[in-house]
Amino acid sequence: GASLSTEGAVLPNSPEWTAGGFVEYRFAVFGGAQGFARLDALYSDEQATRMITATQDGFFVDGYATADLRLGLRSGSLGTVTLFVNNLSDERAELGRGMVPGPPPGSVAP
Repeated sequence: GASLSTEGAVLPNSPEWTAGGFVEYRFAVFGGAQGFARLDALYSDEQATRMITATQDGFFVDGYATADLRLGLRSGSLGTVTLFVNNLSDERAELGRGMVPGPPPGSVAP
């Protein structure tokens, strides 16, 4: 039968590299409370929007990186108060260029 993939082909919507991590700094504040600052970061490499083979080229979307910041105060009697900013750099990741709507190739319409 026909194979839908080729060994070694670049898989669609699968970045070769992704990474994520965070750093958090905690410090004492008045009345036994604890302050904190946390930075989370995420990186995703470029990715193909469809299978790439020796006979079929494809579209790639750029990789992207985002960062989130959280500042807060923890107190045993008052709980936790947090101020946060998601996507500090206002990165607009492109996630679908070159995608064709509709059923996948080779599928049977209902």
